[in-house]
Amino acid sequence: MAKLQISLNEQQRITKTWRLLMDYCIAFVIAGLACDQYNYHCADLIEMFTNIAALAWKSPDPAGGNLDQLAVDLMRRILTADVECYVVPALDAIKDTNVGITKQQNKPENLIMTNHWFQSTESTPDRHRETRCLMAADNKSQEIWNLTGQIRTLLESIQGDIEWTTDGYVNGIPIYQYTGEQLAKVNDAISDLNLHR
Repeated sequence: MAKLQISLNEQQRITKTWRLLMDYCIAFVIAGLACDQYNYHCADLIEMFTNIAALAWKSPDPAGGNLDQLAVDLMRRILTADVECYVVPALDAIKDTNVGITKQQNKPENLIMTNHWFQSTESTPDRHRETRCLMAADNKSQEIWNLTGQIRTLLESIQGDIEWTTDGYVNGIPIYQYTGEQLAKVNDAISDLNLHR
């Protein structure tokens, strides 16, 4: 790795992650956790790494050759896909449960450790889609929150009107009382109705 001009800190991160992902059980669980968080990009890179690591290569390989560079480049991409945030939860899950690993090999000539679950005619969702989904959900949640506030304000207004009405008319709302002039008009109208029969 020294020939690839990688900083000491990054070398240590690559070495630790590389060693962990060489264990198929750990790699399997980390990939599963990444998928659970819609980080399919990370899961795909991990599975690609385990598939490459599982292949039988002819030796000797030239030091710093194409294979080494490919693996290091792939590991750096895995690190930028937030793989480290899944390591501790994966180790805890392996410790608490019995995780079994089964190679997805239907034929003896199939040397791929983990076959991709998406068809070539489908696009694998990545973190960008997750972010868009979360932003859309957040916007909808904000709209619901605003509507909830408006409903609360309306209910408080209704409650205030009810309390005002209850306090103002303890014995119920009094019946309408005609004034003398109004009563005369009503009586005249009734008399006219009786005359027209």
